[in-house]
Amino acid sequence: MTSIADELREIHENIATLIAAKDEKDANGETERYHELKRNAWGNVRRAEKVLPGLAERVAELEQQIETWRVEHRVKTAYKLFYGDGLSLGEVAEQLHCSIYDLSPWLTAAATRMALDAALPQPPAESEGE
Repeated sequence: MTSIADELREIHENIATLIAAKDEKDANGETERYHELKRNAWGNVRRAEKVLPGLAERVAELEQQIETWRVEHRVKTAYKLFYGDGLSLGEVAEQLHCSIYDLSPWLTAAATRMALDAALPQPPAESEGE
């Protein structure tokens, strides 16, 4: 299997070949060398056209994997900070640079409610004498 980096290098080379063909034409007119470069360049462009859809699919798969790993890492870190280090949910959210809502993959509805209640300002207590 060709790596994404190799495919990108090949596409770059294809573009460079097209530019070289144009430069050759500009410098020397339409020479045999120009026609050869042009044929090779268009062959390379056709190959790139076939490679790009697969490349886009693989990049999309990698992006999905990265997002999954990022969420898993955040959840594991949240567990460690909350259960291991004893931080409050607000402190966990602060450490992870997110809101309490962003921690919802591992929070139950009750824990979320408790965390929000703790984070929101409480109304002043009424005195008994009133």
